Amino acid sequence: MRDLLRDLHVKAGGPTADNLKEHSDRSGHSVARSTLAGVVRGHGGLRWVTVEAFVDACVSYAKARRQPLPPEAIDKRGWREGYDKAYASGPRKKSVAPAPPTAPAPRRGTGHPPEPPARAVPRYEIGVGVPGWRGSFQRAWNELTADGLWIGDPATPVHEEGPGVIQVFESHQSLFG
Repeated sequence: MRDLLRDLHVKAGGPTADNLKEHSDRSGHSVARSTLAGVVRGHGGLRWVTVEAFVDACVSYAKARRQPLPPEAIDKRGWREGYDKAYASGPRKKSVAPAPPTAPAPRRGTGHPPEPPARAVPRYEIGVGVPGWRGSFQRAWNELTADGLWIGDPATPVHEEGPGVIQVFESHQSLFG
């Protein structure tokens, strides 16, 4: 495919990278100058949008210079068929392993987050607060325990850290699910 594109580039009069970008933009494409220049200089696979922009740029440049091109050079359907033969002829190999399956996201309005996998439940959790946190934290703690929810026990004393405080709890149920 690149050899055919290089041949088109020569037949069109050898437009510079700036010429390719200018004529590609005129043809309604939005492809970087370096990408267009890489078609001639590079090797490896190409995306169809790049091939299409390059062909349109070369054809437009040749027309502007009154440089005649053979009919097959301006036949976009022929370029697409050549591209499909060169790049889309078989299943593409994946360069990375597929992601492991994940739990489905909760549906809106159910009010319940999905159950976290057992391996994700932490053994210890850290409570963090700012000065004056004890009152609001104590109220929340009282509400949870009044509802019969026992989260865990403090595993360390409260440590002052900068303007805030930190305390580690032994986790019996994750607050952060």
